[in-house]
Amino acid sequence: MSTIEHGTTTGSDDAAIDELHEVVGRQRAAFLAEPFPSLEERQGLLGALAGMLMSHRTQIEEAMSTDFAVHPTLATDLIEVLGVAGRAAYAAEQLETWMAPEPRYSDPALYGSGRAFVQPQPKGVVGNISPWNFPFDLSVGPLVEMLAAGNRVVLKPSEHTPACSELLRDMIRATFDRDRVDVAVGGLELAKAFTRVRWITCCTRAAPRSAARSR
Repeated sequence: MSTIEHGTTTGSDDAAIDELHEVVGRQRAAFLAEPFPSLEERQGLLGALAGMLMSHRTQIEEAMSTDFAVHPTLATDLIEVLGVAGRAAYAAEQLETWMAPEPRYSDPALYGSGRAFVQPQPKGVVGNISPWNFPFDLSVGPLVEMLAAGNRVVLKPSEHTPACSELLRDMIRATFDRDRVDVAVGGLELAKAFTRVRWITCCTRAAPRSAARSR
């Protein structure tokens, strides 16, 4: 494991970069095999995310104190734990509405009885680089919407908060399959490699015969 000093790694990020590309490839293949997770599956992932945070409240507080030397426990609990868990619960409640097709006008002279609609679809494999100041709120927080949208995700937490980064990696890997969510931990070179990854995975689905393509 690389050690952190003044925001850089004293060891090499080569292994972490190789692992990143392996994980992205695995997630991309998994997405292409199953590009449209069901409502129930997405709600299950959001419930697991909320449960992960609530069951690690003490560890999150300890990691924040380690990285920041002095950090208000109440602020950690409200922002990094309860706020994100509530965000996941809200997304799970709203998800059926968010996933529903949105009707669009179709000219009967052109389409007859055909219907036009916009169907929300996942993007594919998504990456999130989070800063140091709110290590869980700005990494797991956006993960809520990414999973709600049906995506697979790789998180890259800041090297300035090593204790939080390692805890995040351990929590995520204990909660989710790595082809669904994973965490890449490393320094500057890993961050550079992370930004060069082709994140979005294209996938299309044929529209039902009763539907007309919106213009």
